[in-house]
Amino acid sequence: MELLRATILSLRCECSDRRSSFVPEGSLDNIITTATIKAALRGSGAQLHREQENIESVRQGGRKTFAILVSIYKADRIVSFIENEQLQKAGIDSKLPYSSRADLERILPKIDAVDFFEKQWEFTAPVFRRRTGHRCLYERTIFPFVESAIHGEGSFGNVYKEKLHDSHITADFVAHKSSVSPLLSLRRVLRNQSWDLFLKKRPRIIHLWT
Repeated sequence: MELLRATILSLRCECSDRRSSFVPEGSLDNIITTATIKAALRGSGAQLHREQENIESVRQGGRKTFAILVSIYKADRIVSFIENEQLQKAGIDSKLPYSSRADLERILPKIDAVDFFEKQWEFTAPVFRRRTGHRCLYERTIFPFVESAIHGEGSFGNVYKEKLHDSHITADFVAHKSSVSPLLSLRRVLRNQSWDLFLKKRPRIIHLWT
């Protein structure tokens, strides 16, 4: 499991603010395979009689959850997430990110819930698509900005021009993307943080364009 953990963590991409990192969308697909899932589960002491069910649950919409658990050395706890998925068609990743430690403590022991809560943000950077209305994201959300340059300054704050990681824009954006111009956003950092419209204490994204 240590090799899988190291491989997962090596996928992380540093954000333009140099203070956080994220795992690019889709990058786990070729890493979290039947073979690596099986090896990690057996190495963590997971129940063998449910092995096939566990593997299928991870492959069919649970890769991020499993990767987070591997990252905190708790791969066997995937069984707890499967047991709490309420027989819904959507995979267990659809519950990510969890909004509070209390939500996770209904699934995991307290110490594991704390570790999972802290780690999950690296795996849940938002994916942007065209014609998206207002969204309220959690304060801990990590935005997949990989390049940043100041665009303007004013008495109320600064505006930055940011480049989004290619894996965090949808195909409809890519179809309109110039071969020479990366997808960018304008991000305003207000001096009075209470003015933020994106979410309290989060920067406001003003505009996305290609």
